[in-house]
Parts: sequence; C-alpha cells; structure tokens
Amino acid sequence: MSGTTADSATTICPDGCTSTDSDGYDYSGYPEPCNKNEVQKFNRILQPCIYSLLFILGLVGNGLVLGTYIHHKRWKAMTDMYLLNLAIADILFLITLPFLAASSQSGWGFGKPMCVIMQILYKMNVYSSFLFLMCVSVDRYFVIVRATVAHRLRSKRVRYSRFVSLIVWIVSLFLSLQQLIYAQVEIHHGTICSVSYQDSINIWIKVVTPILQMVLGFFLPLFVMIFCYSVIVKTLLEARNFEKHKAIKVILAVVLIFIIFQAPYNILNIINIMDTMRGSGLHCSDSKVRDIALQVTSCLAYTRCCLNPILYVFVGVKFRNNLLKLLSHLGFIKKKQRTASTTRPMSVLNTDTSSTLAL
Repeated sequence: MSGTTADSATTICPDGCTSTDSDGYDYSGYPEPCNKNEVQKFNRILQPCIYSLLFILGLVGNGLVLGTYIHHKRWKAMTDMYLLNLAIADILFLITLPFLAASSQSGWGFGKPMCVIMQILYKMNVYSSFLFLMCVSVDRYFVIVRATVAHRLRSKRVRYSRFVSLIVWIVSLFLSLQQLIYAQVEIHHGTICSVSYQDSINIWIKVVTPILQMVLGFFLPLFVMIFCYSVIVKTLLEARNFEKHKAIKVILAVVLIFIIFQAPYNILNIINIMDTMRGSGLHCSDSKVRDIALQVTSCLAYTRCCLNPILYVFVGVKFRNNLLKLLSHLGFIKKKQRTASTTRPMSVLNTDTSSTLAL
C-alpha cells in the first residue's frame, strides 16, 4: 500500500539517459530517475472515485451483515462465526480506503504511527478475509459432504469456530509483520506511506517474505476453496434436491469471482517478486505501465469486499428473513406477512449447521 501512487521502487532508464551538469562533467553513463507525473495524475483521478464508492458500498453491506448477526445473535454454526469475522475484516480494511484516497491528492500527511497502523490494517485484513473465506468452504464441505461427522460434533462446532477464528487473526498478524517493521513515510514523487527495506536487508528477505504472504494469503485459500467446492458440487449433483442447481450456480460464482477479481493483482505481484529476484530494473515506460496496472488490478481486488456480503450471506434464506426483521424493527420497512418463499421447507443444503447460507 502506497499512500498516493503506485511508485513501487525508484525506476531508472536502463537505456542510459544523457545529461551534463553545470560543472561540465558528463553524467551520460548514469541512469536518470523515471518521471511518473502521468501515473500520479492517473491515481489522483482513479483512487478517490473508486475508493469512495467501495467504502460506501462495502460499509453498508458489511454493516448490515454485522448488525443482523448482533441483533439476532446468529452464532449457532461455524459458518456464522466465520461470516461475522469476515464482515469485521472487510470493515477494518475499508477503513483504510479514505486515508488512501486522501493521500492520493496531497501525499501522506498523517504521520508515521498512522502509516504503520494503516499498513497493518490493510494487509492483516486482506489475509484474514481470504482465510475466513477458506474456512467457510471447509465448513460447507463438512456440512454437506461429511454430514455425519458435522452432526456428531454439532455441540462443539461453535467452540471450534472461535478457536479457528483466533488462529486466523494470529496468522494474519504474522503475515503483516513486514508492514509493522518496514513501514515508512518517505519523500518519493511526493510524501508516501510505503514498505521500504533498508539497503542492508538481505535480498532473500525481500523475496521470501512476499512469497510466504502469497502462498498462505492467496494460493492456500484458493486451492482449498477449489477442492472443497469441487467435492460439494459432485455431492450436490448426486443428491435429489430441487435447489441443487441454484446452489451449484452460487458455488461457481463464489470461486469465479474470487479468481477473476483477485488473481490479476496477485499475478502482477508475482511478476514483481521475480523482478526483485533477478535484480533487474524496468524501462521507464514499462514501469509506468506496471504501476497503472497495479492500481487498476488492486481496485478490482478491493471490490471483493462489497461482493462478500452478497455471495456469502445475502444468498441465505434465513439471513434475508433476519435482515428484513431487523429493518422492520428499525422502522425502515413495514412488517409483511410471511410468504411461501419464507416458509418453504429447507433443503439438505440449509441444515441446522447452516443457519445463514443457502449453500
């Protein structure tokens, strides 16, 4: 996370830009800094618009999730606990977006302590969000595919979910130690809040840390989700249930949106890691394209915070009913009589251990 721009590292002109100082010395053998004014202008337009929209939509969606869970105290299943923590993680992440939007206009002006806090909140909640999505898929796997085991452990599931949630937050904090140690406020194409390594830091620390973050924070959740949902789809296809096709569509949407929205940003990060390992600089024009691509793909990845409430919660019949009751209690809507859609029999997918999802 950089405060204003995608100024990752100082980029040079490897072709060798010719310049002569006033003292008559020829500096043509030295590379010149890459001017990224157009990248900054692009970010000054993109970030405030996208971040403000995501902040409002994400805060409303996740706020409704949080309010509904608190009002109805729906913590009777493992998935409920994971979805509650997922909403908290998304909200904490969304808090960082106004700071990013503001710093894109005038640079980072909130000081180093706030820089460190924002860096930690940013990374910690990105990873915790991925890991909680993984936990949801694992819980769905046991409820649908291993229903006997899930029922036998029914009385202990909430206790287990609290322990797993604590582990997820600890792992996310561990993955964010890089931000805690190396977050700095620097003067680089303006004042920015970024993670900056000292020159004395071993190159492998710069490489291994991002790789570890990538593996535990993206690839592990992705592979677990693909495995669990693949087995779930196979089980649903074999079940005789009128809602199975709807459930399969939701599952495919969950996986595809996770990949489509998150993969481009992570692919670019992998390319940056490879460039760091090679120790090679980018041509100025290539660096500008890379910076803009990082900004666009990061905005795409952040959109997932707005989609989580829709895909993982609002598809649930029980949750929709609880949400309507909450809005009615607050006076936003009038009470309506129960319809057939709210009283229809629950399918095998909506068991007592699946109190909010239609999965």
